[in-house]
Amino acid sequence: MRSRSTLLIAAALAACGSGADAAHRGTRDTTAEPTVATPSSKSGDEWTTNEVVKRLTEAGLVVTDSGEPASHPGIRVQGHRLRIGDGELEVYLYPDAAARQRDAAKIDTTGPALPSIYAPRWIMSGNLIAILHTPHDRTAERVENTLTARHEGG
Repeated sequence: MRSRSTLLIAAALAACGSGADAAHRGTRDTTAEPTVATPSSKSGDEWTTNEVVKRLTEAGLVVTDSGEPASHPGIRVQGHRLRIGDGELEVYLYPDAAARQRDAAKIDTTGPALPSIYAPRWIMSGNLIAILHTPHDRTAERVENTLTARHEGG
């Protein structure tokens, strides 16, 4: 019985080690990308572009910083474009969630009357508005889950 406990503990430690290695690899990969100046977080709960890249990379997505700005009618803050596979993610960061909510209330996020895989997908979470352009439902689901889990207790 004692040897079985020892094996279970060893297996648990090995699993923790590989998770730490994976997290370290993800961190190392994202630092290879150009860093983006983003507002500093006052409460530790606001999104930054670097945090978006980190979380998406940890979720197994290939994220590339395009270095290009983004803009959208009705959004009053400067955005940033990220490439996710063959799609694109526009990231707009507000000073806080209340400022994002005020702008978001004025934006028309409805798409065309008929659904289309090319329609942008809107993601709003905390101080973040993200607009995802991808024809892949699986990618869209992963991005949405990753960016909304933080503010839904996930």
